[in-house]
Amino acid sequence: MPAAVFANFPFFKAMLITISGGMTGVVVFTYLSDWIDHKLKARGSKKVRKKFTLTNKIIVYSRKYFGLVGISAITPLILSIPLGVFIAVRLYHDKNKVIRYMFVSITAWAVILYYVLHTFRSWFD
Repeated sequence: MPAAVFANFPFFKAMLITISGGMTGVVVFTYLSDWIDHKLKARGSKKVRKKFTLTNKIIVYSRKYFGLVGISAITPLILSIPLGVFIAVRLYHDKNKVIRYMFVSITAWAVILYYVLHTFRSWFD
């Protein structure tokens, strides 16, 4: 999004580029996540004690209190799209629902970030 704002793209062009790129990633990683999960399980990985990092705590908190809405909301900003989609698909197996929630989240964050960056652009010039 910052590149679209600093390139002086109009609102709809910036939204089209940002949202289509984000949704392409969501769809690709939604259907690729099963394959990745299968390969990770096939490796026969040893049981390793899980470390609770800040990211893990945010994910657990979001799932417990906000569900798929929370995971979708933090995916574009805190998590990356591949990681957020992988987590969402593992926790919630309805892929169409994951795609819908991610679409809403990506669209909302794109609009919010566009207006914030556009409003405060002079601070970055």
